[in-house]
Amino acid sequence: MIRAARERRRITQSQLADRTGKSLQMIGRIERGLAAPSFETLESLAAELDVSVASFFQVGGYEAGATESAMSRIVDWLSRLDADDLEWVEELLKVAVRRKVRAS
Repeated sequence: MIRAARERRRITQSQLADRTGKSLQMIGRIERGLAAPSFETLESLAAELDVSVASFFQVGGYEAGATESAMSRIVDWLSRLDADDLEWVEELLKVAVRRKVRAS
């Protein structure tokens, strides 16, 4: 999400690093998911990229905290399942999506 926001602003990793006081290597690691930024770093990245911190925690088009969305309800339900049930749901979704794609 950070990379996407940076690219929308048309700035390089180097420019983002300079503007936030982080190293180029750190920006790259954060964008690749190899480093977990502190909340302070997230705040400075969000401010520089002109986005909310919450936008870094989106799933598809659904922003974290959007409790009224169908996606949020589904994630909530799934979070209560054990590993075996999650695998069953995953297989069910695969079948449903394949059928939907064929019907389109």
